[in-house]
Amino acid sequence: MHSASLHHSSTPSRHVRRLFQLQPSRSGSRFHPRAFGRPSRPGSPRRRDRKAREFASATAEQAAALKERATEKASQIKNVATEKAQHLRETAVEQWHETRDKAKELHVTAEDYIRQHPTKTVLSALGIGFLVGLIVRR
Repeated sequence: MHSASLHHSSTPSRHVRRLFQLQPSRSGSRFHPRAFGRPSRPGSPRRRDRKAREFASATAEQAAALKERATEKASQIKNVATEKAQHLRETAVEQWHETRDKAKELHVTAEDYIRQHPTKTVLSALGIGFLVGLIVRR
């Protein structure tokens, strides 16, 4: 083996890079070939400006369309939520009235029973109070 083959560099020489048009990659440690036969051209400034304007215009149009769809969707959700809230409110009011009416009926029935059976009611109340007292003591 020759000493030249032992002394091999990991990066291509300037002449090899130029011959194969190798450019350093972003990491700086490896090289990659450009398209052979044609050097890369960044493009004219006018073309880049036109492309930038087209991109900005397309992006603005997409943003406007997205905003419009989001506004429509938010409006739909608001309408559905308002309808649901109104329905729940009406149901709650109906339940409240029914419960209040049942409580009034129960109150009237309890008063009537107490008036018709006062001794039985007092003895029942004493028995219940005694049981609650026993339970609470433990």
